[in-house]
Amino acid sequence: MRANEPDAVPVQQDVPPGGLVSWLKRWGPRILGVLLFAFVLRTVGVGRVWAALREADPWPLIPAFLATIPFLAVKAWRWAGLAMGLGTPRIGPVEALRLYAIGIWWGQATPGQAGDFVKAWYLRRQGAALAPALTSCIIDRLFDFVALFALSALALFAYAGGGQSTILVVILFALVCFMIAAVVTERWRTPLLAFLARLTPRPIRERLAGIELLRSLTELQLDARQLLPALAWTAASWAVSVGRVWLCFIALGVTLPLADFMIVVMLQTLAGLISVGGVGTRDAVLVAFLARYGYDGGQAVAISFLILGLNFANIIPGFLLWLRDPVPRAEPDALAGTGRPVTIARAASE
Repeated sequence: MRANEPDAVPVQQDVPPGGLVSWLKRWGPRILGVLLFAFVLRTVGVGRVWAALREADPWPLIPAFLATIPFLAVKAWRWAGLAMGLGTPRIGPVEALRLYAIGIWWGQATPGQAGDFVKAWYLRRQGAALAPALTSCIIDRLFDFVALFALSALALFAYAGGGQSTILVVILFALVCFMIAAVVTERWRTPLLAFLARLTPRPIRERLAGIELLRSLTELQLDARQLLPALAWTAASWAVSVGRVWLCFIALGVTLPLADFMIVVMLQTLAGLISVGGVGTRDAVLVAFLARYGYDGGQAVAISFLILGLNFANIIPGFLLWLRDPVPRAEPDALAGTGRPVTIARAASE
């Protein structure tokens, strides 16, 4: 493919190292995960982990792994609806599943799942502007983060006995929902942005106006037709996700009260965002938490291995689809108009 063809993308040039801080940002999560994993495995013992895996009941694991496609599908259809609400070309359910699976593959290979934004480049190849395509990825992840906050808070206060603190959580959750509605719905967004514009100094306002990604946020056309299905798909995706993890616990003979189980699920989910694939960080969280209930460290690490296996099952479809239709890794900086190459992770953060 020639560099001057419409879909071509210039190869990323080597960027001079930005010092120790830049190096730590890139490699720190990877090194942390490996070191934690080595420490946990040495502390627990490989033999105990292997013994727990050999004694695992395979039957609960069958539906856990078979649920991979439904898990990907409900998240893909949520994202497709949000993207269409942003004015990107309509994509069918099968194509949405294909692109989302590729995004999952890229996300699992990068700390913080930044590679998930690769979906925006596929949409761009289909005629969408890059800024709203990236915005659709941001809002899609926002739904998951809000759900994570809500489930974590409810589980925490159910575990602690609730009381007056539960009322505070409900108020905070309602406030977060209102803020999201204010950002993504036109009825509330326009007066809110006008109010913020009056408070913002003119030089800053003019600079922000030049960022295309922020301009696309001000032009969102999401309403109940997109938001209500997105909420339903979010609930379905979390139900499938939590159910798959629960089956891994059952396979290893680990049973916890519902509130306790939800807490450890949320903790291991957050830990999985720190290192690549959650390696090391998730193991440490599960060992520390399950030890409080008298479960062996080998069982905890074995559960972490099974969850890692679910993550591999999530990325295999995307990896195979990506091999058939690889997306370029960099292209001109369409967001800031600088002409400098932009990686997917950097574009997502701008």
